[in-house]
Amino acid sequence: MTGTPFPDAAKPLEESTPAKILALARVAEPPRLYDDDMYRHYPGMKLGRMADVDFFADKLGDLAAEVLAAGAEADAWALTAPAYYQLPAGANLLAERMHRMLRERGVDLPLVDLRLSFEQIAVRSLEEFRLSHNYSNCSLAQRVVERQRMEDTAAADPGWLRFAKHRVIIVNDIYVTGTQQRFMQRSLTAAGAMECHWLYIFHIEGELARACPEIEHRINNSTLTDLDSFAALLSDPTTHHTARCLSRLFNEEPESFRYLAAKLQPETRARVYRLAQDERRYESPLFAEKMRLLSGN
Repeated sequence: MTGTPFPDAAKPLEESTPAKILALARVAEPPRLYDDDMYRHYPGMKLGRMADVDFFADKLGDLAAEVLAAGAEADAWALTAPAYYQLPAGANLLAERMHRMLRERGVDLPLVDLRLSFEQIAVRSLEEFRLSHNYSNCSLAQRVVERQRMEDTAAADPGWLRFAKHRVIIVNDIYVTGTQQRFMQRSLTAAGAMECHWLYIFHIEGELARACPEIEHRINNSTLTDLDSFAALLSDPTTHHTARCLSRLFNEEPESFRYLAAKLQPETRARVYRLAQDERRYESPLFAEKMRLLSGN
């Protein structure tokens, strides 16, 4: 939404639409190991590996069904996830798969796709690009600044109008500082949503989140840490490459990028190149050499 300055996202919003939070797992202490199924599937979900997306979509679908069952039969509902430009985030893939799974269970509710403007994802410097890619490693203050910047450059999206007089289920992957939720919650309130139900995979408990907001970065990168495993994910024909998947690729140092490009089969390289063109942010001269390597020229 545009035209209304957002308050400090570190503070609670007053007179907001009621918000309720459900999560598959609440994390109160830093994990000693990241070897259970929740952590093992999470990095692949963020990058678009569909087996990992489906693993979580099924579990979150159960939570959504509980929320819907607790409501009145006459309630109007909508399902959504945070906005994206051309390439979805993992949360958008989760919402899409949940929507399909719920329909298979006989539950049909509208899925509202919210979109970012090009100005919100455009790259003006490598420093800015690396900061946006490494958002999960940012402090609370940096997160607030980045969300405010995105809000200030947002174009009007008519999708928000669909939330008026609806109870809304919002799918996201992890709650750490709550910055993204606070900004989006304010927009949902302005749009006339009656009630918001936030569904997360991980909810990082308050004390841990305040002391260690970079735990999100650790969870994001608990697997798929080497170039060969990343190349295998890029090459998997079932991978639905997310915006984060491409930003990780383009964030690699030149030598690592050349290694990855050489590992990809020509058809995969061409596919990734087309996706990078669709996303447009990689048209910047900052990425000219990397785009050339992907194009095969």
